[in-house]
Amino acid sequence: MLHRTFLRSFFALGALLTIALVACGEAAPATSPTSEVEENLSFAPTDARLKGVQLPDNEAAILSIFDRLPSEIGEMTLATTNERGPERYASFYFRPGSNLPNAQMLVLDVSTGDFFPAGSTAKDVIEIFKTGADWSVLSSGEDENLVWLEYHTTASIEGDPNVQQIYVAQWGHPNSNWVFAVQADNPEDMLRVLNLFLLSMDGAAS
Repeated sequence: MLHRTFLRSFFALGALLTIALVACGEAAPATSPTSEVEENLSFAPTDARLKGVQLPDNEAAILSIFDRLPSEIGEMTLATTNERGPERYASFYFRPGSNLPNAQMLVLDVSTGDFFPAGSTAKDVIEIFKTGADWSVLSSGEDENLVWLEYHTTASIEGDPNVQQIYVAQWGHPNSNWVFAVQADNPEDMLRVLNLFLLSMDGAAS
């Protein structure tokens, strides 16, 4: 139950937000898009990309990351309804007509006891997800400064016959209470969203 509850709450919450967003037909105010890496998909493996980025360790630093995100990524538009802490931060991107987020960027405090045992760390969470209950683990890694995981799963809205593919990268400092994650409905966009998230982290840290 722990795995499924976390997936529903940490990722599939975007489906609930979509109902209001589609009804209102709203989009986020336009900002200058971050385009310097959108088409650059020739990266080193995921762990190499993540190891070069300083992870934020407090709410103010995390919030500054989300404040720097672009309003558009390719044909996807940033939703007007997003989450801004203090225990969960999330931004949702939608293609026109989509009933589920096509991409998400998320940060969760896993120590609160809401989804995992109180006091859990990023390493604890990654270890749980490495079991691959109803998702396929694609790759994972760990050292003294970083734990990370990539996996594939699916999601759908009750009553909707369409099933969405979900590709996820999830990481954090082993002893930190913060878990960082990006997801998209195809591996190319997952890498693109990951790069943009890491660029926002670099900008927030500078």
